[in-house]
Amino acid sequence: MNFKSPREIIQLLVEVVSKGGNLMLNVGPDGKGAIPAYSRKYLLEVGKWLDRFGEGIYKTTYRLIHRQPWDVR
Repeated sequence: MNFKSPREIIQLLVEVVSKGGNLMLNVGPDGKGAIPAYSRKYLLEVGKWLDRFGEGIYKTTYRLIHRQPWDVR
């Protein structure tokens, strides 16, 4: 049971969206059709973050930016 924390999920979401992508989480029900408590807890925490900062996720688009002076790639 090695799951990403809510913080890791949010960081991944921000990175993926900033590059024009979509993030799909593999969260499924248990044998009785219920979402496991730990998954529910993490998703609710991410949802609270999105309630507060979601505009930066939902109202954004990908845009290529020029290489920055600090970018050493």
